[in-house]
Parts: sequence; structure tokens; C-alpha cells
Amino acid sequence: APAGHITAGAVDRHRASGDGDAMAGDHMIGAQLRLMEGQHRVTGRGEGLDQGRQLFDFPDDLDVEAKLRGFARAHIQLLCTPRSGSAIRTVMAIAERKPELGRSYYERVIARTMARLSGYLEQHTASGELKIDDFGLAAAQFIQLCQASMFMPFLFHAAPVPTPERIEAVVN
Repeated sequence: APAGHITAGAVDRHRASGDGDAMAGDHMIGAQLRLMEGQHRVTGRGEGLDQGRQLFDFPDDLDVEAKLRGFARAHIQLLCTPRSGSAIRTVMAIAERKPELGRSYYERVIARTMARLSGYLEQHTASGELKIDDFGLAAAQFIQLCQASMFMPFLFHAAPVPTPERIEAVVN
């Protein structure tokens, strides 16, 4: 494994020793947060991820539909990588015994992503481009639609990383 990377075997050894959950959990959440909180520009033009970094910064020259498609494409591309899948599985496993780590991940990654999308939807509802009553609910539902039929099968090793063609089919 690359330097600084904790493998599943290392997490298992830490768990078996009874003293490593917090360290392993902190490291994995830190790695996942760095991956998910970095800067990533969503262009809506199919360029994909900027080296695993994410900032849902929608360019002004795209309409709302193109921006939302770009978000959907980038979101699923970011989630469905071996590195992200492994980190998410590890956080979920450790959260059973260390709920504060799971809560931290949820607040710093998932809730933050939904809040950014909710703000975007609110902005474009105020301008009259969209008609939405509950921005938080709409953001959560949109994110789940982005993941439809791809993320859970991938997460549980029931399906491989979605192909670009499969992502496009779901996004469109």
C-alpha cells in the first residue's frame, strides 16, 4: 500500500488488538474527507473529476439542467471509485463502535454536499428557473437519484465500478 494508506488488513489488525479503532477511524475519515472536500470543478461537459477533488462550483455559462447533470455525473464518479468505496465501507464499519466518527463523516461530507446542492436549488428557485418547496428534501432526493442502481451494488461488491456509459444513461 502507498505510504500513509491504511489497508483493510491493517484496520482488521487494529480492531483485533482492541486499541486501534479510533486511530484507524480517524485516519480513514481524514482520508475520505480530504478526498471529498478537496476542490473539484463540475463543468457539465463530461470532463469528470479533477484528480479526485470536489467543489461543486457550477460555471455561469451552463443552464440549470446542464449544471445538475454535471453534478450528478461528478457525484457518482466520485463515489464509485475503489478508494471511495473502501473508505466509505470502513467508516460504516467503524461507526458501529465509534458513532462520533460516523456522525463526523456524515456532517462533514454528506450533509455538506446536500447543503451545497440545497443552496443551489434555492438560488435558482428564487430566480424563477426552478419551482421547489423544500430545498433540503429536493437535494437529498436528487442525490439519491444520482446513485440509482449504481452506488449500493458497487458499495457491496455486487457490481463493478459503473462504466461511463452507465453513468450517462442514469444521468440522462
